[in-house]
Amino acid sequence: MRRLHAGRFARLLAAAGSAIVLGLVLPAASAVASPTDVSITDPAYPDAPPGAYNIFATLPCHCGNGQTAIAYRYGYYIPPSTGFGRAKVLEKHNMYKPVVAFIVNAQNHEHTGGTSYRAHAWAVHIVNGQIQQVLKIFATYDVRHLSDNRSFGIVTAWCDGIQGACPQWVNEAINASAAPQTDWPADGTELTYDAPALSG
Repeated sequence: MRRLHAGRFARLLAAAGSAIVLGLVLPAASAVASPTDVSITDPAYPDAPPGAYNIFATLPCHCGNGQTAIAYRYGYYIPPSTGFGRAKVLEKHNMYKPVVAFIVNAQNHEHTGGTSYRAHAWAVHIVNGQIQQVLKIFATYDVRHLSDNRSFGIVTAWCDGIQGACPQWVNEAINASAAPQTDWPADGTELTYDAPALSG
């Protein structure tokens, strides 16, 4: 049996997608950073940990600058208010991705300065055919481009008048389709781009 020289053996392993580290054969992905890891530094968020700028999802958007999609990055959150992206939206404000996606796909966008915009919609809680609570829900986003050639994206999202977590019923709007108010169910949560008409 022909014997392989150690150097040639290492080159063959490398060509096969592996690397030798301390005498162990490891997948190449363990030896080098994944190409999906985004190495971005941003003076606006000096505390952002590795991976914070990786994109969790790309959301359809009627963005104020004309963009049709916006990045939703993994982000990070340090209480009480530092951070951005999915981590801050979920950990501080208890808002799930479908609700954030619904908000930014609205036509209700306003320019708040520089490259920053804010979008809004409403969440409606219905019990026994009666509207029990209405919350205006917001999302802010930044369209400045980072070194990955994507916009910064979603900064945060929240329920109006609530400093911390949105009530869980906001996340129970499984339709997220802006159904007309006449088609709303007797019980559940609806999301709407128009302020609901309140009976009374």
